[in-house]
Amino acid sequence: MFERAPNGYFVRDLIVFNHLRRGGYVSKGFVFEAPDLLNSPASDLNAFQDQLCLLLASLHEHQRLQVQYFCDSNFKSELLRYQQETERFTNVWTKRARNERFTRYWQAMSELSRAASSCRKTGGLETDQDFCG
Repeated sequence: MFERAPNGYFVRDLIVFNHLRRGGYVSKGFVFEAPDLLNSPASDLNAFQDQLCLLLASLHEHQRLQVQYFCDSNFKSELLRYQQETERFTNVWTKRARNERFTRYWQAMSELSRAASSCRKTGGLETDQDFCG
């Protein structure tokens, strides 16, 4: 571990800490959106677990994986698309029910009470060779 945060800089979609030679670190971030498996059969849950195990097993000795889990409750684009579809309906009761849902979900989104889970991953590699010469 570091006593204080190392100096880092960006090089093409990578984050380089310290320097590009032995003892430095190179990282790249990814956004991974896991499927909602809440009501999935056991076979899907087991397959997903197997994929996560493969990911972890693929890390080498000098590789690191940092995972950040967070909730994202921004459904704005989906709700706006839903509202545009609602405007095309001609049935009064259908429009009323869909507008009520839109209003309720929009308010819930603004109050951060509806959340979809996402995950951010950052992979790091300790440099064991000198890239600078």
